[in-house]
Amino acid sequence: MGILCGLAALAATRWQISRTGPVREAWTLIALTADPGVLWASGTVSDAGLLRDWMTTRLGWLGPFGPVLEHRATWGPATLTEKGVEAGLDRFHFGDDGWTVEIGGEQLSGHLRLAAASGCPPEVGDLYGHIRAEPSGRTASGRGVMVRTQVQGRAEGVAIYALDRRMSLGIDPWSHCPAWISGPGVSWTGDPPTIPLERRWSGELGDYELDIRAVGRRLVMDEHEHLLPPERLLAEIVGYPAPTITLQRVRVRLPGSTITGPLPGVRIVRGTRGWRD
Repeated sequence: MGILCGLAALAATRWQISRTGPVREAWTLIALTADPGVLWASGTVSDAGLLRDWMTTRLGWLGPFGPVLEHRATWGPATLTEKGVEAGLDRFHFGDDGWTVEIGGEQLSGHLRLAAASGCPPEVGDLYGHIRAEPSGRTASGRGVMVRTQVQGRAEGVAIYALDRRMSLGIDPWSHCPAWISGPGVSWTGDPPTIPLERRWSGELGDYELDIRAVGRRLVMDEHEHLLPPERLLAEIVGYPAPTITLQRVRVRLPGSTITGPLPGVRIVRGTRGWRD
């Protein structure tokens, strides 16, 4: 009976991959830390594979130097709502004081607080908390935003987030708020421009001109890590390579505006391992 159930699940996975592709929904904390670095924490629920409807927690902390902090865990079944997602020992939850991210595990655990609300545009707030990764721990502080995304099938493209007290902006075609600008006296939402896969790009967002330059190291995460080895092999056979998320810091300038100096930001590239600049 177990073998038959496994074969049925594999067949269902093949149908999703070969037709429309699996759907991946997530709540994701994107933050720029004081080191300076990029902190990513996501709870993703996929409808593909034997572990469908389970949550895969990913945490990546990319600093300017030193080792990259990475963590992944899969728990199930998951509960996904408008106020977060949770399963097992991991939880992304919105409450009266903002967002709380709790990650539990033997090798890595953490507790993060983001003093902000989601929405469109999402609120950008202060991040604070700690990550304990054996044999030591790290304190997290900076500015962050919590976004909800939905990705289906082969998603290839670029998202940009710039998070600063002077002004913040987001360009993310997979987000529930695909393009926005917020700051003192500024609140704008609209359609996102298409950003090419280049280290430098200039364009427009709302009434602002943008000049974006990617800098520093990269962190690549595999979005099919929750699939079992036979399912991953099947995905490759039917021509569906493992989708990846690549993080890299960017500097965003606003030529012609009153904002002097670059805004710190992050570039998020979705694609496959062979789809990179």
